[in-house]
Amino acid sequence: MIKVKLMSFYKSFFILTLVVGFSFANSSETVHKNFTILLAADMPDISDNQTGQYAQLRQLVVDTNKQTDTLFFVFGGGSIGPSAMSSFDRGSHIIDVLNSVEPDVMGVTKREFSYFEDELSLRAYEAAFPIVLSNAIDTRIMQAPDGLAKSTLVKKGNVTMGFLSIVNTRLVEEYLLKSINVIDPRKTVLLEAEKLRNEGADFILLHYSFPFDFVPELLMDKTVDIALLSDTRLQQQYVEHANSHPNNLLLKEPGQVILASFSVNNKVSKQNEIRLQSSDLILLSDIPANPAMQEQLNGYLIRLNRLLDERIGNFTAETSTRREDVRGKENIFANFVTDAMRSYANSDIAMINGGSIRGDTVYSEGSTITQRTIATELPFRSRLKVLELSGYEFQQSIEAALSKVADLKGGFPHVSGVTIEYDSKQSVGARVLSIKIGNELISEDKLYKLATTDYLAQGGDGLNELNNAKIVNLSLSENPILISDLVIQSIRLNGMLTANIEQRIVDVSSSK
Repeated sequence: MIKVKLMSFYKSFFILTLVVGFSFANSSETVHKNFTILLAADMPDISDNQTGQYAQLRQLVVDTNKQTDTLFFVFGGGSIGPSAMSSFDRGSHIIDVLNSVEPDVMGVTKREFSYFEDELSLRAYEAAFPIVLSNAIDTRIMQAPDGLAKSTLVKKGNVTMGFLSIVNTRLVEEYLLKSINVIDPRKTVLLEAEKLRNEGADFILLHYSFPFDFVPELLMDKTVDIALLSDTRLQQQYVEHANSHPNNLLLKEPGQVILASFSVNNKVSKQNEIRLQSSDLILLSDIPANPAMQEQLNGYLIRLNRLLDERIGNFTAETSTRREDVRGKENIFANFVTDAMRSYANSDIAMINGGSIRGDTVYSEGSTITQRTIATELPFRSRLKVLELSGYEFQQSIEAALSKVADLKGGFPHVSGVTIEYDSKQSVGARVLSIKIGNELISEDKLYKLATTDYLAQGGDGLNELNNAKIVNLSLSENPILISDLVIQSIRLNGMLTANIEQRIVDVSSSK
């Protein structure tokens, strides 16, 4: 089990130094190698006090290298996007910063695909370290995406690490990846782990960002020796899974890193035994900032501030964009966005998905709105599309959007011009009770104009009916406006962001 210690860096490191010097000894096995792993992940926003502490991370790397001869620094991804800065450069600045922090290897999560597969390939070529994605194939070249490694070996001193990183098969659907095929993660690990051992790996580290139920089994049978689950939004029911094996390390809070020490023990058999000696969660805020790294970050922040700190309006009421508030119920911010889309497109209805809103913030009444606010809330650079579809097709799209509402998935629909009643307790595909467009019940055969995002228009979040709909209003479609620019324009015109909760989408099960 990971022992959680939110202590000062220096106290933590004193304990670590003592533990690394500890050795096991009996007649059947002898310790001959010790190593330390530093694990960090989910740091997408260099301007954020928790997820942007790269200067502190760099200092921790420097200090740890002074204390141990064999340090593997693994970065668990989750950082190329989305963020306000990445909406401009597709995450290139993150790679530039990481090149200065100097990880030995980086794993891939779905966030690395925030700007799609070709941009990730470009970031991989910019990186001075290998970026690994083990269970995905680019169907254009029938191998790992360009620039990415399927697995890799990292040698430090007399210890060699084999590294794997796997993603969930839902990646393609969630991010609308046209050229990526995600293959079976468990089979991939079995094959790649054997290959890495044959190539000389002393231990195998598996990085993953979705709580696969087979990982503890792979640790028990020693297919892999260490696993890292990096998910700073992990739901509580998966924590027990992550703690089911001492070598299954869990990084689930932003602003923290794991520092773990291990021993490699010779066995009579060919398989080494990897023993966890200590594992500490360290708050980056306890570490002083590295001056050179902070100067590099400041250069980016100055440019970002110049671009984004212009005031454009104010919130007229307390407004939440917390994850649970945009992925499971009607929301003031989302209502403003969809109203702006419907007005701009002159459409019957408008719809966005809750997962497109990413600020995870509560704004007080009267607080200032800047361009940074909107770039942070709507970082994916989604563009407006206007579709024509039947009432039946729209209803089926809403059913699909509500299919995973209990899990707070990003498909939850926010709408304008529509009122929807549904029952989340009913089975998937039979949850919608009624839909009104304006004051009239929806007609299955009637055609309606829907303003939405290019992501949903292409069938994102499983809304396949939209992918088959006709694109209309070609004057808008030929030069589509960014949803974020449309929202900024609407706030400027009004001087404020004002919207209300209007019972646009109601779960009747909550009132039973």
